[in-house]
Amino acid sequence: MPGKMAVVAVSAGGAETARRVKQVYPAAQLILPEGIKEELSSGASEAGFPGKNCRYFKGGLKAAAGAIVHNYRSVVMVMAVGIAVRVLAPYLNDKIKDPAVVILDDRGDFAVSLLSGHLGGANDLAEELARHLGAVPVVTTATDRREITAVDLVASRLGWEVEDMRQVKVLSARQLKGNPALLYMPDHIDLVKPVKGYVTVESLEELSGKLGLAEGSAEGNAVAGNSGRGASKHEYAGVVLVSNSWQLPRIPGGLPRVVLRPRDIVAGVGSRRGASSHAIVDAIKKVFYRNKKDIRCLSTLATVKEKAVEPGFKEAAGHLGVPLKVIDKNEIALVEHLFYSSPLVKDRLGIGAVAEPCAYLGSSRGRVISSKTAFDGITVALGEAPISCDFGG
Repeated sequence: MPGKMAVVAVSAGGAETARRVKQVYPAAQLILPEGIKEELSSGASEAGFPGKNCRYFKGGLKAAAGAIVHNYRSVVMVMAVGIAVRVLAPYLNDKIKDPAVVILDDRGDFAVSLLSGHLGGANDLAEELARHLGAVPVVTTATDRREITAVDLVASRLGWEVEDMRQVKVLSARQLKGNPALLYMPDHIDLVKPVKGYVTVESLEELSGKLGLAEGSAEGNAVAGNSGRGASKHEYAGVVLVSNSWQLPRIPGGLPRVVLRPRDIVAGVGSRRGASSHAIVDAIKKVFYRNKKDIRCLSTLATVKEKAVEPGFKEAAGHLGVPLKVIDKNEIALVEHLFYSSPLVKDRLGIGAVAEPCAYLGSSRGRVISSKTAFDGITVALGEAPISCDFGG
């Protein structure tokens, strides 16, 4: 299910369509007006519709809309588009924070992507609902109508972060005029198939060549930003950079640059007994900083079972917003010869290393981009996971 979902209807007929949606997403919260409660109860089926996860609101929908917008990531509204627009409008902020909203008519004939089509996933939700309900999906975002994969849609589907949403709008506008964007993918990320509206480049040297920059000028940093002149008339719509690094290529001034931050780094961590969550988080952040890596690209904290049960590790993973992965010591034993082995750790745990093999195995045997670094009894290593991604179409 695409995030915490509410399914809202305002009539008995709409409630029946809402029930069909709930069959597709059983964990969704059904939200109905109290005024139709008796009507629904008198016609209840043997299954006990509306059943669990159903609540009723008093008064008009406009009064209840604020809580719906703030508490749910996806909202399916079974009602006229005009009603939905009027009740939602006072509570909307921007495309990053607003929930995905899809409108269904009472009979479920049409699924209209109304709000947060890309980042929120409303376009995908409308398509998915249409398949399940036998409805016609209605998607009106310009890039979708031109069959150009919008970069914010890419980020949403892959769970990657967009660094500057303002640049997305500029780049998409240029793509709609027929200019392709350059897409730089690092070598550990494999693009399954070409993407319409983009020209993929596989090295910074190739990127420099296509942008007409002097040899070597692609090596810059995030602070330097854009450089050069006359890029507003460039043949490319802009540049999309997929990177976990602070060090980003410079591009000509006036050409939009969108940075996507993939979640592709695994932190392998070992520690002294009873290490605090604060100390663990601090050590991980220091290793990211030293290696010029963006902490937003952290995907997993990996360690052995003895450490994973400690409160400090659980709290650290929660603080960083990533899962805590347990690496089996039998697996580590098969690869520990690849890394420095500590007799002290071997004596205590039966294996000679924790941080590096956990980073290696936790990243699906990816490249160890930072060997073991110690901070006051806490060791951290970073692994870069290979990713195969499909930007869709």
